[in-house]
Amino acid sequence: MKKTILFILFVFLLSFNKDAKAQNRVENSLKKYEKLSDSLITRYLLDSAHSLKFVDFPLAIQFAEKSIVFAQKEKDILNEANAYNVIGICNHLQNHYQIAFQYYQKALNIFIKNNNQKGQSSSLINIGVLYKDQKNYHVSTKYFLKAKKFAEASKDSSNLSAIYNNIGINYQNQQKLDSAIYFYLKALEIREKLNNIELLSNSYSCIATVYSDKKEFQKSLEFHLKSLQLDSLNDSKRNMVITLSNISSVYSSLNRYDEAINSAKHALKIAKELNYVQMLPDIYFNLYHIYYYKKEYKYAFDFAREYISIKDSISNVESEEIVMEMQAKYDSELKENEILMLNTQNELQENKIAQQKNFTYFLSVLIILLIVIVFIAIKAYRLKTKTNNLISIQNDELKKQKSEIHEKSKLIEIKSLQLEHVLKEVKDSINYAKKIQDAILPRSTKLNELNDSVAILYLPKDVVSGDFYWFEKIGNKYIFATADCTGHGVPGAFMSMIGVNNLNQIIVENKITSPDKILKELNIAVKKVLKQDDEDSESRDGMDISISCFDLDNKVISYAGAFRPLIYIRNNELFEIKASRNPIGGSAPIDFDYELHQFEYQKDDVFYMFSDGFPDQFGGSKGKKFMNKQLKEVFMKIYKLPPLKQKELLKDELEKWRGNNEQIDDVLVMCVKIS
Repeated sequence: MKKTILFILFVFLLSFNKDAKAQNRVENSLKKYEKLSDSLITRYLLDSAHSLKFVDFPLAIQFAEKSIVFAQKEKDILNEANAYNVIGICNHLQNHYQIAFQYYQKALNIFIKNNNQKGQSSSLINIGVLYKDQKNYHVSTKYFLKAKKFAEASKDSSNLSAIYNNIGINYQNQQKLDSAIYFYLKALEIREKLNNIELLSNSYSCIATVYSDKKEFQKSLEFHLKSLQLDSLNDSKRNMVITLSNISSVYSSLNRYDEAINSAKHALKIAKELNYVQMLPDIYFNLYHIYYYKKEYKYAFDFAREYISIKDSISNVESEEIVMEMQAKYDSELKENEILMLNTQNELQENKIAQQKNFTYFLSVLIILLIVIVFIAIKAYRLKTKTNNLISIQNDELKKQKSEIHEKSKLIEIKSLQLEHVLKEVKDSINYAKKIQDAILPRSTKLNELNDSVAILYLPKDVVSGDFYWFEKIGNKYIFATADCTGHGVPGAFMSMIGVNNLNQIIVENKITSPDKILKELNIAVKKVLKQDDEDSESRDGMDISISCFDLDNKVISYAGAFRPLIYIRNNELFEIKASRNPIGGSAPIDFDYELHQFEYQKDDVFYMFSDGFPDQFGGSKGKKFMNKQLKEVFMKIYKLPPLKQKELLKDELEKWRGNNEQIDDVLVMCVKIS
C-alpha cells in the first residue's frame, strides 16, 4: 500500500516538472517499482496519463505509451485501448486531427474485436467530437448515431446523454435550432434521472444558448438562471463565471442593461478570484458592448481597453478597430460639446458687449479666460486659451467641413440616381425578356379549344423561367411537352427559347410527331446551337423534357422522355413510365435514340408531366424536400377532379408546404384528362 501511495505521489509531482530530468525519472521510477506486478504498473501509468491529459500533453502521452508496453506484456488489451484513447485526446486537443483519428481508430478496433460495447461507444464519441471540432457536422453526427447504438446496448446512460448533447450542438452549429432543442431535451431527460448536477447545468446552458439563437431571449434567460442555480448549489465557480457572462448577454439583448451590468460584474469578480483568465476577455467585451449601447462611451472605452490588454490573441487590426471606433465616438461627443461651448461663448460675449460697451480690452480678455476655465472644468479636457481670432478660425473650419459634407452628400445622391437608373434598365430588360418568353409560349386560347381537359401550373422562380410548356395539334394528333432547362431566370429563359423554336421547326414545320424522333432531332439541334458537337466544347447546358402524343383516331398515346417521366392514373391505380437516362444536349451523345412507349388510353385516364421544381421544393416542419413520392400521393387524391380545380389544389399544396421558405426553382405541372 505504501508503494502505491509513493508511486502516485511521484506521478503527481512529476506533472509539475517539465524539464528533461523530470521526464527521465519516468524510467527511473519504473525501476523502483519493478517488483510490482505489470498489471498494477499499467493501471498506475494509465491513471497518471488520464490525470495529465489536460495539463501536460507530452508527459501524458509518455505515460500512456509506457502503459501500452506493460499492457501488451500482460495482454491487457482493454487498458491498451484506453491508453490509445488518451494519446488520441492529447493530439486532438493540440489540433493534430489526423494523428488523433489514428489512435481513436486503434482503440475502436480493439473494442470491436472484443465486443466491448461501452468502449466502442466511447471511442465513437471521441471520433464524433473530432469531426465536430473540424466543423464536419454531417460525418460527426453519423459517428454519434453509431455510438448511440452501443450506449443503448450497454445501458450507459452517461454516454447516451453525451451523445444526444453533442448531436444537439451539431444541429445548433448548422442553425437547425428546433432539431438542436429536441436532442438537448433528450439529454436533459437522461441527466435528470442520473441526478448529476454538473451535467444538468450543462444541459440547461445548452438549451438557453439555442433560445438565444432563436431570439427567444426570455426563454433563454429562464434556462440560464436554472443553470446558475445548479452551479451555485454545486459550488462550481468556473461554471458560474460562464453562466453569469451568458446571462449578462441575454439581459443586454432584452435591453435590461443594469441587470446585464450586474451579472457581468458578478462574473468578473469571481473570475478574478479564481484567476480564470480565459473568461476575462469575454466579460470585458460584454461590458464594452453594454456601455456602448447605453451610450456611456467613457465606460465602454475603458472596458474595450481592458479587453484589448488581456486578449493578446486578438489581431492588431481588430484591436485598432475597437479603439478607433470608441475614439471616434468619444471625439464626436467632445466635438459636439466644443461647438456647444463655443456657441455659448459667442452669446456671452455678445451680451457683455451690449451691456458694457465701456469695458476695457483687459476685462474682455479676463471674461474669455473665465469661460475657457469653466469649459475645462466641465469636460475635463484642456482647451487652449485663444482670442476671438481662434474662435473665428474654428468656425471657418466647421463651415469648411459642412461644405465638404454637403458636396459628399451630393455625390452620394448622384451615385444613388445612377444606380437606380442601372437597376431600372436591368429590370426593364428582364421584363422585356418575360414579354418575349410569354409570346413564344402557347396562347391561352389554344387551351380553351381543349374544353378544360388540360390545365398547367406554371410558377417561375424569377420574372422569367427556365421551365417551359408546349402543345400543338397536328392533323388529328395532340402533342404536349413540358421541359426543364439548365438554370432559371434569364439563362434558363434563353434555353427555353431555343427549345420552343426547335420544337416548332421539328413538329410544326417538319411534321414529325413520334416523341422519340422529336427528342432525337431536338438533341441534335440543341447540340449544334450550343456548339456541343465540337470536341473542345465546354458547354454542358441542356434540358430535361417529356413529350406525349395523343392519336385521337386510334386512341393511342405515345411517350418519350429525357430524364422526365410520364405519370398516369387509371381506375384508381397510378402508373409511372420511366424516361431515358440522357438529357437533351449536355452530356447526351448526339446520335442517342430515346425510348418510345405506346399504349391505348381510356376514358377518364389522367396524365401528368412535370419538372423537378415541385418535388425539390424545401418546406414542411423539418425543412425537407417535397419529393416525388409525396407528389404522387397528391395526384392520387385529386385526379378525379377537373384539371383546373387540380391546378388550384396543387398550387395551394405547394404554398402550404413552402411556408416561409424561398422558392428554389421554377415549377411546372401539366395535367391532361381524357373525357
